Amino acid sequence: MVAVCLMPSVTCMAQEENLSGSTLQEKTSQLQTVPNLKVPEILENPRGVYKLIGLLDKYDTFIKEPFDQYKICTDSVTLMMSFTGNRFRLTRTDSSIFNYTGEAPDPQDSTATRIYDCNRERFTLKWWSTTPGHLYFPNKGWCTEYYEAGKYSEAGRIVFEALMSPCQSDENNPFIGAWRVVGMMDEMRNVKKELERLHEEDGKRNAAYKGYHILTPTHFINTTATGGTVHTVTYHGKKQLTIGPTAYKITWLTKNRVAIEIHEGFRTDYEIWERILDPRPVFDQLASVYVY
Repeated sequence: MVAVCLMPSVTCMAQEENLSGSTLQEKTSQLQTVPNLKVPEILENPRGVYKLIGLLDKYDTFIKEPFDQYKICTDSVTLMMSFTGNRFRLTRTDSSIFNYTGEAPDPQDSTATRIYDCNRERFTLKWWSTTPGHLYFPNKGWCTEYYEAGKYSEAGRIVFEALMSPCQSDENNPFIGAWRVVGMMDEMRNVKKELERLHEEDGKRNAAYKGYHILTPTHFINTTATGGTVHTVTYHGKKQLTIGPTAYKITWLTKNRVAIEIHEGFRTDYEIWERILDPRPVFDQLASVYVY
């Protein structure tokens, strides 16, 4: 049996609304990742989610969106999300906050990153590359990338909408919403004692690897602060759901806690989920790991 691997391998744990780009951009530009994260009054500073639409390669030739890549620009941190198929990665590739600099070189640092031609709709990023042998990036030369807001691939739209929307429940479907992955049980005999153990272990876990599941009417997104995957989901009442190609039996321990039955060969384990009651978007938790 092929398991979906509910959580990325680093943890050892296994809705799509038809929103316009402008609606999603408005949500992300107002995202409260940390208390001081707010839309700035200076419109020249890019804020929100921007998709890579093209770049100038090492031969100064324009290449149209060679990667499904996004910059998430806030007052507190700049993050990058990239997609390959149904998998995505979240990283703090850029060490600086993206504020307008103008195109002219910095007199104090000739290779400093430049941000220009920017507003809520677009920005140009010019950075000094030292990547030898890359297909597009020059070695010891400038790379120029162009980003636009309100543009998403299919997977990008699904993931961003799930991560950046307030956590909500659905009275008609108890699975809908956001869940924390507490850990794995190998049996269901002494649940109370096992839960105490799992919460103790989870409290020691690096925040970057704490696991989350978001279930929408049509998709299942699992993620840590380093990335995750998106799958289709089908609901079969309250005791079973199908994620991608794999069906899982569900045991409800309480209204806000479930055990997911996972089979590996002849072995059966149980992944424990606990509903997130905090209405803030899951992305707030993911991004906070990168705010130093």
